[in-house]
Amino acid sequence: MNGNTIFVAGNGGSATTASTMANDIGFDIIKKLGIEIAEIVKKNKLIVIADEIYADLVYENHTHLSIGSLEEMKERTLTLNGFSKTYAMTGWRIGYIAGPSDIINKMTEIR
Repeated sequence: MNGNTIFVAGNGGSATTASTMANDIGFDIIKKLGIEIAEIVKKNKLIVIADEIYADLVYENHTHLSIGSLEEMKERTLTLNGFSKTYAMTGWRIGYIAGPSDIINKMTEIR
């Protein structure tokens, strides 16, 4: 999928996605949708996995809005990002994830 993708997952392990139509406009075009998704997530105690690899690639006079920055969403959002798009590091697969420490700690356990 092009653009920022938002995965919303519940306790049952299922997920749904929302994506912008183009990678260079970022979350700005769906700001209202992002706020609506955040309300549904909070109401239903869900978790958002936000792929923000294109967060720094927006047109002039537009801004990127991370769903994790919305009220009460920091503790409900896992944000995925990397360096290859922003810094034109074609072929490099260096990325990171940020989110609630309890979830990140579980992700880093070696099994």
